[in-house]
Amino acid sequence: MGSTTHPFFIKLQKIYNKFYYRGFDAFNDYFPPLKDNADLYSERFKTLLLAGCAFCIIMMVISPVGFLYACFPRPFYFIFLYILRVPNIPLSPTLEWGIHYITVLTYFTACYFSIEYLENIGFKPFHKIVYSVLLMLITFFIPFEFIYITLYDLFHNLPLMGYMAYWVGDFHNQSFIYAITHSVMVIDIVITSFCFIGLYMILNDVKESGLKIKFRFDKISKLLLTGFILSMIFWIIIPIFDSTVEIWGTNWFPQTIYVKFGNYIDYGIDLSTTGGQTFGIVQEFWYPHDIIKYANHISKIFSVLFMFYTFLPRGIDVNEKTKHKL
Repeated sequence: MGSTTHPFFIKLQKIYNKFYYRGFDAFNDYFPPLKDNADLYSERFKTLLLAGCAFCIIMMVISPVGFLYACFPRPFYFIFLYILRVPNIPLSPTLEWGIHYITVLTYFTACYFSIEYLENIGFKPFHKIVYSVLLMLITFFIPFEFIYITLYDLFHNLPLMGYMAYWVGDFHNQSFIYAITHSVMVIDIVITSFCFIGLYMILNDVKESGLKIKFRFDKISKLLLTGFILSMIFWIIIPIFDSTVEIWGTNWFPQTIYVKFGNYIDYGIDLSTTGGQTFGIVQEFWYPHDIIKYANHISKIFSVLFMFYTFLPRGIDVNEKTKHKL
């Protein structure tokens, strides 16, 4: 009496074969098209992005510290840190801590228009959503976050501590591997690398569907990059024009929030809340300054515009030879 394969495993085999031969493109079978080349999942996702934008605007308006400083409440931010397995250190309270609402608004808006644009040049539903989200995550780190962390280390951590804390992590009573794997920059680089791999896989699927992909680094792209560089330079030299900024480490690249590193035991911090770490951020200091925040947000906006403009591809239909430009 011969054995028979259970229907469930037959179905799994069919799904496996579909993704094995078609890659990411197979996901599009689960995104049913609607009228006017729209699709249910993209429309829902765009609705969520618009709702997120509306929420950010409302919170910026009602914030007691003003729209420049308004951030997600600490509980939301600590949930985010917990997901990343960052120790929940009981720092001194400030009204500006976490991710600024204006930052989230900028990324959500860019992601929304990215989905709209990719739909117009022929991207399929799954491709346009994932491509837009991955590009949004990459833009969170490149170029703004990498430049910001490096400058903060150079102008503040290095003079005060003798090493670049965000680049090399925690070298105090820890192994080299532990220090590197807890480095902010190493974590950022790993996340960004996986996002770029995802973009490559999406673009590979798109090319196989007959759409030729070409990025743009034209005059507009160069202009946006120049705007980002100039805004960062202005941020660095703000003390030349305004002597009221708070100095920390060096006179350059002033901040509205500074952090102090030290041994947790010396500051009475329970090591059970630090994930086994003994050294790190022990205090934070808030010095609100509108010019600094404007420089921060403007440079971030230029960073987002540059990345999305440059890496949202021009689609050229190989069959129709029709160019679609942003």
